[in-house]
Amino acid sequence: MNPKLPSNFLVYLILGIVMLGFFGNYYFLFDLFSHFQLQLAVATFALIFWYAYRKYWRELALSLAVLAFFLVRLSGADFSGMYSHEPIGNPDLMFMNTEFLNSDIVRITDYIDRVRPQRLALVELNPELFESLKQQGKYQYAYYYPNFVHSFGFFTNDEVLEQRTYMSGDYPIGYFRTKDRDYFVVHPLPPFDPEMYSSQKKFFAAVVALVSNQEHFILVGDFNSTPYSRVFQSFFWKYFYATVYSWNVSSILTIPIDHAISNAKLGIFPGEELSSDHIPLLIRF
Repeated sequence: MNPKLPSNFLVYLILGIVMLGFFGNYYFLFDLFSHFQLQLAVATFALIFWYAYRKYWRELALSLAVLAFFLVRLSGADFSGMYSHEPIGNPDLMFMNTEFLNSDIVRITDYIDRVRPQRLALVELNPELFESLKQQGKYQYAYYYPNFVHSFGFFTNDEVLEQRTYMSGDYPIGYFRTKDRDYFVVHPLPPFDPEMYSSQKKFFAAVVALVSNQEHFILVGDFNSTPYSRVFQSFFWKYFYATVYSWNVSSILTIPIDHAISNAKLGIFPGEELSSDHIPLLIRF
């Protein structure tokens, strides 16, 4: 038996996953492979030590090249939500997937009280959390679209001149027009099969068609897609400012699927880990 076979297999497996991710525009599994850049980088880093210990120089050289590729892709990403919980006071906008089945809403309302966002955009918003925020009376305008995982809410003291809920298949697109800018709130489901993959691409196309007509927009949401996805890049790259690791930040499985996108410059900061599996995004503009 060749003792180097498992080692060869691991490094080429990682390289193969990387290459398949570049074809994510064509097949849903290829797109799924592209999201886990951090995890693949960690695995490659571990292989480097194994190859150095076993003196597998060819595999070591290949692993170093693959790791360099990951480091370039991950450069600029914000991982601070995994270890830093410094609040950003009084952001212009806070976005969060609050997790519809979340029963510990007090941690979220207390956090909102501490950071004092001027506007709130929340998805997977359950009725209890919406009513709690509405009854506090901190926002003159409070809108709720109740539909389980597709539910969302928007809170502001701005005068809302127009509100609409557009639909792309089963996915709503919340639209709120104010004097200074237009806000969009979205939450498509993960593309776990070919049908959902097709629905996500159609949804992204519908969203881009809406925002491209606006003079000044901010689009926030749980996109269930990362900036490493070729699908995401093909629709949103020209509006994209920051990669923030926001889902499952206490786990090695963390990925950046919550985004704030605009045709004007944004400052985007990770919030504190609360009672949801997503951390908030704190946005300044």
